[in-house]
Amino acid sequence: MRGRPDIPSVFAALEGPPAPRASGSSRRRRINNDKAAGPVALVFRGMPLPVITPRTAGSAGIRRTYGHRIDWEAPVTGG
Repeated sequence: MRGRPDIPSVFAALEGPPAPRASGSSRRRRINNDKAAGPVALVFRGMPLPVITPRTAGSAGIRRTYGHRIDWEAPVTGG
């Protein structure tokens, strides 16, 4: 909450609606928390990861979630 003049304005901004990139991840989190893998499923889940991970590392979903960068040297604008 860089650029806010005081702490109450920071809390007011945090209580507002989430950023567009955050709203999609909260929806996915609700869906995925309803699933619980057992011990056998955990073993099979990890087996294809070395093959799948290099192919999906540059996907649009990954870039949308982790590609956001903040220019800390840029002046703060807007509310």
